[in-house]
Amino acid sequence: MDAVKGNYPLEFKFKGFNGEDESSPKTPDEMNEPPKLAKEQLNAYFNMMDKKLDYIYVLDRNGLSFKPFPVERDKKAFQRNSEGPRRLLKV
Repeated sequence: MDAVKGNYPLEFKFKGFNGEDESSPKTPDEMNEPPKLAKEQLNAYFNMMDKKLDYIYVLDRNGLSFKPFPVERDKKAFQRNSEGPRRLLKV
């Protein structure tokens, strides 16, 4: 989580810093959805904070262009993704 505004987690992702290939979208406006890992990360915050909806903001590398993507809480995905850590804590 990058910030909290009131009771809402804010997640920002920057496009162009992680070695994307030539076929990937060049600007946030060209994207159809946020990165999968960002959605999973925000979903974890939702479940811990008991929130239902928020946004991932994808910004271009110079921060002049951005696109918000709505993300809804997915309790089942959170339970699946947290099984491994729960097993480690029981050891």
